[in-house]
Amino acid sequence: MDATAYPQVDVYVNTSADGLTFPNEQLVASEPGTSYWDPALAQRPNGNYELYAAPDREEGAGRQQVAGTQSNNFVRWPKPHDLTPGFKGGTEYWDYWPEPFVLGNKLTLYYTSERATSTQPPGTGHIWTDPGQGGNG
Repeated sequence: MDATAYPQVDVYVNTSADGLTFPNEQLVASEPGTSYWDPALAQRPNGNYELYAAPDREEGAGRQQVAGTQSNNFVRWPKPHDLTPGFKGGTEYWDYWPEPFVLGNKLTLYYTSERATSTQPPGTGHIWTDPGQGGNG
């Protein structure tokens, strides 16, 4: 993660064959004026990589989402797409700390969510699963 140009915070990935030497990192998530916080990575059994982060496009002023992208080779990564709404039914969402976990063929994503309402608890843990992906095919 690089926050030197805040409010733009970019996410990079890097690999190492021996855990000691790392080549140049590769930019995965970058959007002008967007802070991609809390990046987390998981690898599915089929070898695909999943990267999740919590983009904040409002400098902490309102809503934040969980977004994801995936790569089958750790080289090409499409632009992350939002998985949570950020705003729905007049309620702002503040979703963050995505933590992917793979067990068998199922990817489970844990994340924290807060809602700006007086009827919702201030912080709620969520579990999102994607059971149809990640097999050996």
